[in-house]
Order: sequence, then C-alpha cells, then structure tokens
Amino acid sequence: MNCENCGAPLGVSDEFCAYCGSITPYGKSLQEERRMPEVRGDLPKMKHVSVAFMIFAYVFTLGWYASYWYATRMMQLIALTDDAKKKLGVALGAAVLALSFLGMWTGKETLEWLGLDKQTVFNYSVDTAIIVSLYLGFVVRSILQSYAAGLIGRNVAVGTIAPSGVMLVLFGAVYLQHGINRMMKMKLLAPKL
Repeated sequence: MNCENCGAPLGVSDEFCAYCGSITPYGKSLQEERRMPEVRGDLPKMKHVSVAFMIFAYVFTLGWYASYWYATRMMQLIALTDDAKKKLGVALGAAVLALSFLGMWTGKETLEWLGLDKQTVFNYSVDTAIIVSLYLGFVVRSILQSYAAGLIGRNVAVGTIAPSGVMLVLFGAVYLQHGINRMMKMKLLAPKL
C-alpha cells in the first residue's frame, strides 16, 4: 500500500507516512478507537512558522532568532510534558541562551569591573550559546517525541518527529520548527492563531 499524499510505500501497521507525516487509512481507523485529542477538540496549540521564514530570520538577526524562538515557545513546550526536569531544562536553557547572546554585544565599559575585555566575553558567550543551543535542541526534541509517543506510539514518534540528531545539531530550532509543523500536519498539534 502507498501513501495517498506522497505515494511512498507504507507498512501494514503504519499509522502515519514516515516521509510526509500524512495519516494512513489504518491510522484513521485507530484514531477513532484511541479518542485522540483531535476528536475531543483539545489539541495543544503551537505557532506555525515556515522554515523559509526561519532561515531568513536567522540570517537577518545574525543568530539571535534562536534565542527568540526558544523564549516564545517555552511555555507551550513546557505544557506538553509532565517531567519537571525537562520543564526546568527548557526554562533555564532559554534564559542562559538569551544571556549568552546579550554577552556577545555588551559594551566594553560594562566589562571593566569584571576585568575582562570585550573579545574574551564575546568568545565565552559564543561558546556558551552553542552549547546551550545544542542542549535545548535535544531537550525540546525529547519533549516533542514524548508527547507524540503518547498519541501515536513510541516507535512512530521517534521515527517521524525530528528523528535526526545530525540535522538537529546543524539546524537547531529550524529543524525543531519543521518537526512542529509536521506534528500539525499529523493532527497532533493545532496551529496557534
């Protein structure tokens, strides 16, 4: 059997297409049985942003958009999980990322009392921003996959919601937003208007 949307081959028990995320006929029949949130009408809402816009925003803001993306989605992501460690991780990570970006552009006069020159602070801030972005990316991916696993099964969620660690490292929040957009297409999340 092939996907009705993209034509990719489907397994007998596939609920969603692994390539485009469309629900299969088998998945539609299971949806009624499971009483998914779509049927109840209480899907969590996340903001839909096109990947092309995100790439433009990254270039235009010289990377600051990552900090903005995590900060504006923090509460929505926290609402998807019951795990307190993940909630705290997202909140602290977003705050540290914002501070590290701020440190990159701090004026020299504000650093004299610390005994640091602007280049040293800039270097530490860039290193911190990279490490925290990677950490946040993996925490957010874990939250999205855990949420989806409760609705469509662990194997399907891990295989379809931001499955590549390499892509996550290379593209960060852009890749995560692509996963969120895919979850909306799969009717696991509702777009926030």
